[in-house]
Amino acid sequence: MHEYKKRVRLLAERYGANLGYAHDGGLTVTSVNGRIDFTSTSKRDMKCTVTTSTYGVTFTVPKLFVFDIIRRFTTGRPIDEYKPNGLPLTLQEYINEEHAESCIAELKKCVVAGTAVNRELGGNHYNAEYFDGILVLFDIFTGAPANVIEFAKNTFAG
Repeated sequence: MHEYKKRVRLLAERYGANLGYAHDGGLTVTSVNGRIDFTSTSKRDMKCTVTTSTYGVTFTVPKLFVFDIIRRFTTGRPIDEYKPNGLPLTLQEYINEEHAESCIAELKKCVVAGTAVNRELGGNHYNAEYFDGILVLFDIFTGAPANVIEFAKNTFAG
């Protein structure tokens, strides 16, 4: 759970939001757009309460969609009705769709060497962005849910 919360924190920071930790294990993301409160309802699900100046909504989602909700919210997309379009993107989907084998291999070398810099990796359909040890994967056309993968030196064997 610690690594999960770390990825949530880094994603929030990437988009200029703040992350707060509740005493009950919940998380609060605050940005210029409003606030999202996440509370665990089970090992698998989170209750999500979104509050803005124009609306408030509460719904339950599997934890794997938290990254997508944060990215959508902090980039100004409304979440008054959240209906994910499929499962969150995977690194393999990004590599396959964007023919990004060499790009990911080069980034991995830079991460291991300690020379990685925050940057967009690009893509025509799917996009990836490296930020402080995470890889943010998102879809710029069809709205597939975003995902965040740990991409730090300690995640690579050898």
